[in-house]
Amino acid sequence: MNRTRFIAYTGILTAIVTVTTFAAIHTPSTPGFINFGDAIIFIAGIFFGPFAGLIAGGLGSAFADMILGYTVTWAPFTLVIKGAEGFIVGLVSAILCKMLAKKYHVIAYLLAMTAAGLIMVAGYFFATWILYGFYMAALSIPQSFIQMGVSMAIALLLIPVTKTILRVINPKDDRQ
Repeated sequence: MNRTRFIAYTGILTAIVTVTTFAAIHTPSTPGFINFGDAIIFIAGIFFGPFAGLIAGGLGSAFADMILGYTVTWAPFTLVIKGAEGFIVGLVSAILCKMLAKKYHVIAYLLAMTAAGLIMVAGYFFATWILYGFYMAALSIPQSFIQMGVSMAIALLLIPVTKTILRVINPKDDRQ
């Protein structure tokens, strides 16, 4: 993919991550919220690589935190955590897709999303521990796993749609 396309796709994905993160469901038991931005982060990493996942995940999610008023507390943590999540899903899916036959790519995607999702769960556990203490961090774990699971399911539904869109936009580009 050329640099112009990479920048354009990454910018669009960053905006979509921001919007899907901004549309959040606040959880009463913890200081956090559940959102579906991770599904787009997974799509960004899987189809556009680790650096697109890193940028769209980190910046898109941090922008949403800033819009939601968490600029000082959460945005710096989110930038790193979601950036790492996007990078990991892109890297692991690329490696596994090269190792596995095309018919097993869904397994590669699932493993990549699981690895990246666990990075997100662990990252927010430690960030919450730093900001609010161990008790709140422990309470946030189920919420993070719910977000991870729902986002994985949404991403799995979006993968065929994304493949079709990419085929229409650029028929010469052979994505997973």
